Amino acid sequence: MLSIQDNYEYITEQISNLHTITTYSLQLESKPLQFETIDKDKPYIISDGKYEMQIIFIGDKSNHTYDYLTFYFPEEKMLYQGDLLFIPEKGEMKKLSKRETSCYNVVKNHKLKVDTVLQAWPVNAYNIKWKIPFSELEQIVKSFENK
Repeated sequence: MLSIQDNYEYITEQISNLHTITTYSLQLESKPLQFETIDKDKPYIISDGKYEMQIIFIGDKSNHTYDYLTFYFPEEKMLYQGDLLFIPEKGEMKKLSKRETSCYNVVKNHKLKVDTVLQAWPVNAYNIKWKIPFSELEQIVKSFENK
């Protein structure tokens, strides 16, 4: 697993590389890199004082990658995640993967009030839902626990 320092060095190297096909603003006017880390034990909150988004690091608890982030929008009661849910658009779930369980656990472990979970990928492909009511995810997880 990469450390914070490894990530910093990699990103710094990528930013400092010249882009010869199309230049970009940092190449024309260099600025120091601002680097923030997300604590694995508590959400990182971005707010303008009225509206809030929480970035939740779940890492390898995602059962997918070591550096997995989810995004919680309390006002909308919505969780946005990349690719943990593979709930069919039509028909029923044949198998529950550890990814679905990990998404469910993010909500439960962080005591989030979630009505809807949005899936970033694969959108409009593979007969997979991209917008899932949390109640449906909960029902699916519980039905497989009883099998």
